[in-house]
Amino acid sequence: MHDNATVTNANETDITTDRLLPLRLFFVVLYALLFIVGLGNIFVAIFILSHRIYSTVTNILILNLSAADTIYLLFLPLVISFKLERTWNFGLIACKTFFISESTTKYSSVYFIALLSVDRYLTICFRKRNYRCQVTWTVLSTVIGWIMIASLMVPIYMNSRIIQISPTKTICTVAWPASSSSSSSRTYRDENSYGPEHYFTLYSFVFCFLIPALVITFCYCRLIVHLLRVKKCIGQHRKQHRRNKSYNYVTKMVMMIVGCYLICWTPYWVMNLTLMFSNYPKIGLPARILFNIIHSLPYINCAMNPLFYTLFTTTFKEALKKSCLHGRWMRIPESNTNHQQDLLKVMHFKTMISQRNNTTNGENAIEKIEALNDTSTK
Repeated sequence: MHDNATVTNANETDITTDRLLPLRLFFVVLYALLFIVGLGNIFVAIFILSHRIYSTVTNILILNLSAADTIYLLFLPLVISFKLERTWNFGLIACKTFFISESTTKYSSVYFIALLSVDRYLTICFRKRNYRCQVTWTVLSTVIGWIMIASLMVPIYMNSRIIQISPTKTICTVAWPASSSSSSSRTYRDENSYGPEHYFTLYSFVFCFLIPALVITFCYCRLIVHLLRVKKCIGQHRKQHRRNKSYNYVTKMVMMIVGCYLICWTPYWVMNLTLMFSNYPKIGLPARILFNIIHSLPYINCAMNPLFYTLFTTTFKEALKKSCLHGRWMRIPESNTNHQQDLLKVMHFKTMISQRNNTTNGENAIEKIEALNDTSTK
């Protein structure tokens, strides 16, 4: 079993009993709502692209995360159709496209979430960094991430196909060369008999979940220690406190995204590993229901990410409010944008000079930048 069980393994994980039709319809409604809510990723992406002044490292990563989540959720209508019809009606090309997009974007999300955690750690703990280098390395990291994840998913692209399991029923699945043609024929397996699907699941778990989860945990453990130290010094540095408040605001947003990811994806991987490396003759009805619930969690995670961004980003909420009131899209006038960018460059130059002279003008420059950003949202 691999990936979206609601599409790939109908016999094992789909709720096919007629008496459970209400529960099956519940998942259809849930997926439909997640699809609608998940479209918020598009608005987040357009907002970042429309406001070049907000092209920060964090926003570049959120832009890529939104793109991955959007593509992942765009295929939910196919899952809904499969739930209702209980057969795959879209052909081989749609089947392969589904797996290419679903597997690549699903695992790209965790990569970008890990990069967000690293960005928060470096931003809070090591603030004196070259901004241009940050942006350059971030763009390079995102490109490498897309290529790396796509390369890891090549076995999925090659082995996804349509299988006829009855005269009236077909499924879109991943048929591994050494495995039986259908997951419905799964029987007791020799403990030492491992096929390609086992090795693929194992290295996907290591590279697409375990390593990113360890990176995320390390970054936030270090970050919490650092913030506790800073908290003790707040009374002595009032100006520093204002700057820490803005940093902490973004940090809370990223922590919510990371927390939601771990909650939604940990059960998914526990279930996949348990099923892949355990022997079982038959899956009961309660287990099928549990599998469907667990397989809905990744979709919930992708749909929730834009909500976290809008919840913790004042500029986004203000721009969206203005867009709804005035019927215009969320774009800052070009003249104002250029003027603000020029001022930011001047402030950055002054900050560099003040740091070289070991004066306190750097704090004043930072306060001016914060004041400038505050006025730009009004």
